[in-house]
Amino acid sequence: MGDDRNNMARLGWAVAAFLAIVLAGVVVTTTMDRPSAPPAEDAALADNQLADTTPVPAIPVPLAPLDRAQLLQAATAAADAVAAGLALPEQNEALVGRTFVIRLPFGCGGPEGEDSGEWAYWSRNPKSGALKLVAKPHIWDEPDWVRALAGELRFDAVEGFWIRRPWTSSERCAPALQPAPETADAGAESDVDEAPEVAGPPPPVPVESQTVGIAQFFAPEGRRTLRRGTRPYSATVKARPGTPPTKPQGYRLVLSGRITGYPDGQPVHCWNRGAGIRPVCLVAVEFSRVAFEDPADGSIISEWVS
Repeated sequence: MGDDRNNMARLGWAVAAFLAIVLAGVVVTTTMDRPSAPPAEDAALADNQLADTTPVPAIPVPLAPLDRAQLLQAATAAADAVAAGLALPEQNEALVGRTFVIRLPFGCGGPEGEDSGEWAYWSRNPKSGALKLVAKPHIWDEPDWVRALAGELRFDAVEGFWIRRPWTSSERCAPALQPAPETADAGAESDVDEAPEVAGPPPPVPVESQTVGIAQFFAPEGRRTLRRGTRPYSATVKARPGTPPTKPQGYRLVLSGRITGYPDGQPVHCWNRGAGIRPVCLVAVEFSRVAFEDPADGSIISEWVS
């Protein structure tokens, strides 16, 4: 009888142990199926990423270079203020430090030479057909009005170029002059045989009539090698096969650089020459590149980089 009791006890313990093992396996399996909790560092990083809503600053886009129209607009605003006896326009101050690219057409009437008196011209060698381009910088050596215009700016030389025809933003040659319209009695007979008017390029504007210039002021202590002086920009190019003997549309001088401005923070200063005369203005710049350009396709013929 005692043995039966012992056997029953052993059987009970065996069943209990087996059930315990089965339950433990179920618990382990259930635990493994559940997604594990993220580590404390990962959770903190996720919280910081959600909490950080600081906007990322946008990368500034470089401003496009100023063109002829914008430079002339600034000069016109400055001339208007000076003529009216007002302070120079504040909106012009934003142009200081900006880059610029301006194109000056020349040689619109065809080939010319040194004796033409033009500031820039082109010609072709009659034998070889080689193209020669010349542009002469203007030297503002009129000390009185230039110093009045410069104000507190220290300099001992001023070089640059007049912007011809400042009343237009066009960077191409002016259209040819048209014949004068016929009058009411144009059909009447005349005893004098008059030669018909021939259309042609507009006559050059004398230097003393120019009103807007783009100029570099050289400080006394500056590098003199940067000055052009009386040396013109000149380039000779061999003729290409099929090159036409003339270039009716002329060529262009391309000027690039940076607006330096004057000590008062203005890019343009103007000098009032008289109540009935348009003020003359100079845009203070630093030239970094000068080039000859073919307006037909925009190709660069020759360039100088400083």
